[in-house]
Amino acid sequence: MLPSFALDIWTIVLLLFITNALLSLLYLQYFRGSETTSAVDRLWLLSRITLAAAWLGLMLRGLLPDLISVAVASGLLFAGFACECLVLLSFARSNLKLWQLYYAAVITSGAFFFFWQYQSFSNLRIFAASAIVCAIYIPAGVKLIITPDISRICRTLGYMIVSFSSVILLRMYVSLDYNSTFYLWTQSNVQTMTFLVAFLFTLTCGIGFLLISRENLDRVLFRESRTDYLTGLPNRRAFFARAEKQFRYCRQANRDITYMVIDIDHFKTINDQFGHDTGDAVLRRFSGLLSDTLRAADIPVRLGGDEFGVLLPETGPAEAQTAAERILAQPHSVSTPAGTVNYTLSIGITSATGPELALISFETLQHCGDQGLYSAKNHGRNQIAHQTCSAQQLPK
Repeated sequence: MLPSFALDIWTIVLLLFITNALLSLLYLQYFRGSETTSAVDRLWLLSRITLAAAWLGLMLRGLLPDLISVAVASGLLFAGFACECLVLLSFARSNLKLWQLYYAAVITSGAFFFFWQYQSFSNLRIFAASAIVCAIYIPAGVKLIITPDISRICRTLGYMIVSFSSVILLRMYVSLDYNSTFYLWTQSNVQTMTFLVAFLFTLTCGIGFLLISRENLDRVLFRESRTDYLTGLPNRRAFFARAEKQFRYCRQANRDITYMVIDIDHFKTINDQFGHDTGDAVLRRFSGLLSDTLRAADIPVRLGGDEFGVLLPETGPAEAQTAAERILAQPHSVSTPAGTVNYTLSIGITSATGPELALISFETLQHCGDQGLYSAKNHGRNQIAHQTCSAQQLPK
C-alpha cells in the first residue's frame, strides 16, 4: 500500500519564502565578492528579495492586516515576477526600455486594483491576481521561445514559463465558479498544483540564471582568448585557426590566395617622442581603419607590436594591389594633446595561384609575406612590395 501524500498550501508558500530568502542570501554573498556585477545581476537579486518579502506577507495572512498581507504582498509579488522576467528578457537581447514600460503599467494596474479591492470577494481577487501574473509571464515566455539564435537554456526557460502560465490560467478559470468561495488557502488539486509548480519554477529559474550567467561568461572568455586586447582584432591564435582553414579551402578549390603583412613605419620613434599612450592610439586607429577597409571574408590579425597581417582568400595579385592601395589611401593620423601624429605604412604582399598553391604550405605563404615586407622597408618604406611565392622559398 502506497503512503498517502498531502501538501497544504501554507507549507508550499513557506517553502517559496525560504527558497527565495536563501537564494537572496547566496546571490548577495556572491555579488559582494564579484568585481563584474552588472545591472542585470542587481535586478535579479532585487527580484529574489522582493519575492521573499511577498511570500512572507502572504504566509502571514490572518496575522497581519489585510492591507499588508493582501494588497502590499500582492504588489510585491507582481514586482518580483516582473523583475525576474526582465532579467530573462535581457538574455534575449530585447529592448528592455519597452518591456520596462509594459511591466510598469501592469504592476501599477495590479497594485491599484488590490489596494482598491483588497477586501473584495476572494474569487475576484484570485481571478485578478492570476490574470496579472499571466500578463507578466506569457509575453516574456513567448519572446524567449521565438527569439532566434538564443541559447538553449533561455529557450527552455521560455517553454517552462508558458507551461507555468497554463496552470495559472487554469486557476483563473476555476476562480470563476462563484458558487463556491475560493480563498488563498483553499485546498484543492488546482491550488496545490499551482503553488507546487511555482515552487519548482523558482528553483528552476534560480539554477537557470546561474547557468545562463556561466554560459555568457564562457562566451566572453572565449572571445577574449581569441581577440587582441588593444585593437579588438583577432589575435594570433584565432587568426591561424581561421587562416589555415581558408588556406586548405583555396588549395582544394584551386582558388587564388593572398597574404599581406603591414608594418607602421618608425613606430618606435612615435612611442619615444609622444609616449606609449599615443602609440596605443595609433595602433587602435589603424586597426579600425583596417577593419573598415577590408572585406568581410578577409582575416586581419595583429601579429605583435606594430605589425599586422591580413589573409585575403580567393584574391589574386591585382586584387591584392587594389586592396593595399585602399589601405594606404586612408588618412593615417591621430590627434593628441601634443599635436597631430602622422604615420606611414609599409606593406608586403605575396600571392599563390593555381598549381603553385598545391605545392606550398601556409607557413611558406607567411614567410613570403614577410619577405615582401622587408623589401618594402629596404626600398624606403611607405610603399607596397610584391613577393613571388613558390615551393623553393621555404623558411630556413
